[in-house]
Amino acid sequence: MFRKYSRIQDVMDSEGRDLLCDTLNSTPLYVATARACRAREIGVIVLSETGRETARYVSLNNSAGYVETIEQGFNINSPDVTVKVKDQTLIDILHEIEYLQDNPLHAFTKYVTDFRPARPIKDSIQLVKIARNFASNLYSLSKAYLEQRAT
Repeated sequence: MFRKYSRIQDVMDSEGRDLLCDTLNSTPLYVATARACRAREIGVIVLSETGRETARYVSLNNSAGYVETIEQGFNINSPDVTVKVKDQTLIDILHEIEYLQDNPLHAFTKYVTDFRPARPIKDSIQLVKIARNFASNLYSLSKAYLEQRAT
């Protein structure tokens, strides 16, 4: 689905942006996490392999956790949670998104340490809430995922 892209910028500068919104909205782990954390804005600071910032994106979510749009750029104080992650990690996730959607526990454990808080205190607290929410709601996420896959 995303194999033709080698950088997140390529995704965001093309029809891949809409595909990314649809993909996130069909990923119960993402939707449930955004909803549980009441995160209406989730910021992502994209880093190069050397750790230099290359782009900023913010997903604007509704109260149910679904992405309405993804915009480029944001003020660091605006999003409810902001993470830093390497471009290659995002591309790796997109390249294996179908597998990760089918295996949310594996996805979480494989990539959780690649997402770093951008604002040490505020975002660390949010990321701990996300991890706690994931752990306590793994059954619900699995059930919702299976129900979604059945339809």
